[in-house]
Amino acid sequence: MAGLVSSSAVAPGETGRLDVRIDPIGKKGKVTKTVAVYSDDAAEPKQILQVKADVRHGTKSASGLRMGRVLFSARCKSCHADAGSGQKGKTLYEAICAFCHGVRGEGVSTHPLKEGTDAWARNWIAVGKPGTAMAGYSKEQGGPLDAAQIESLVDYIKSLSRRRD
Repeated sequence: MAGLVSSSAVAPGETGRLDVRIDPIGKKGKVTKTVAVYSDDAAEPKQILQVKADVRHGTKSASGLRMGRVLFSARCKSCHADAGSGQKGKTLYEAICAFCHGVRGEGVSTHPLKEGTDAWARNWIAVGKPGTAMAGYSKEQGGPLDAAQIESLVDYIKSLSRRRD
């Protein structure tokens, strides 16, 4: 997904335009993507927008990569991998997980996050699920995350489950 802003600065009371494009590769049906918009507003410096689309004719990856591996390809990694570099916990989750799982784990383009054991969550994050868009995010699986980052996500996801109850 790519975005383009009409101006780098918008004065108070004025509006700007944000053009957002969704890459349809590997997608079909209803797709929701999140866009983070940052401002100098002291009360709410970050706004999360949701862009919804209906991809009627899905396309396969031209490179032949496994669906989940596409997330780490040169074309997609800036959003789905690099954005979480050096991050942990909530910041890491918002950078690379909220695209699909929603900012509160409610599920956007996939099912809501379910409460499970720490080992279950750790395995899903580290190894993923073959044949789906959920790639293994551990470095051992070719992903960007080290063990400490994965553990921070497990802890943060548990906190999301408590907030949804």
